[in-house]
Amino acid sequence: MSFNPYAAEDFNRMKIKSSKTFEQQQQEKEEAKKSVDHPLMEGKKLDMTSNELKTFAKAMETDEFRKGMDDYVQEISDPKHKPEMQ
Repeated sequence: MSFNPYAAEDFNRMKIKSSKTFEQQQQEKEEAKKSVDHPLMEGKKLDMTSNELKTFAKAMETDEFRKGMDDYVQEISDPKHKPEMQ
């Protein structure tokens, strides 16, 4: 038997079984499929379903919604409104 200097001392005692059951792992996978990846923050999930995201994307195509969203963003970005929100 050869000696491996890179192997950890507890190499033979590593856990090989998951602490979660197969059913729990499957359920987590299904829940992950329902959530949507955040487009700007890697590893983060949006708190909206894919159906809600489709509805939002469809609304963003209309000029009226985009104008309202732009007004909202401008208002919350304005420093004079900051004390109201805190």
